[in-house]
Amino acid sequence: MKLQNLFALGIASTLVLASCGGKEKPKTPATDTTKVDTTAVDTTAQVPTVVNIVETAKTDTSLSMLVELLGTAGLAETLSDENAKFTVFAPTNASFRKLGDKKLASLKEEKNKEQLKDILLYHVVSGDMLAADVTTKTELDAMDEKVIKVTSKDDKWMVGGATITATDIKCSNGTVHVIDGVMMPPAKKGKAKVTTTENKTTTVTETKTETVTETKKK
Repeated sequence: MKLQNLFALGIASTLVLASCGGKEKPKTPATDTTKVDTTAVDTTAQVPTVVNIVETAKTDTSLSMLVELLGTAGLAETLSDENAKFTVFAPTNASFRKLGDKKLASLKEEKNKEQLKDILLYHVVSGDMLAADVTTKTELDAMDEKVIKVTSKDDKWMVGGATITATDIKCSNGTVHVIDGVMMPPAKKGKAKVTTTENKTTTVTETKTETVTETKKK
């Protein structure tokens, strides 16, 4: 009797398994928990943007007085012009402080605006000149129609008596060279002499000599 019951129980179990299909339920695919790094930085965005002369000066705290005075003289817009090219010899804040508080305050007054404009334009040359270009000259034409003297001493280059301390700061509309003094313009207007370095002068002289020799032979 017990054997029959066990046999019946086995048949019942088989029927139950058959009704379930005899198959295991498919497993749910594992979810990929790897996180995407959304903080990744686009390296192209790290390339500094080249901006105009005034905007470039604004990024340097040591040139804040220059920026202020350019605004006072009404020259900020001029040196922001993207359709022009300028070379600016930029005095630092320490350079302007050498003039003294009284002189600086005087230059900021409306009645002395033209004098301030003349001084600042004496620090600007039309055209884009790198240090390599400046050092081939002995004189430069400033934008106030006066001459800037270019000299050198002990491997240092000077313009208008001020030493150039940093060179070739590229801007979208020219180049800035930092100087350690404020250049005071001469009283008279003038034009720079056409000058070259000693090497270039020698080359020109040699060319002329060769031309004269060939002419005599003919």
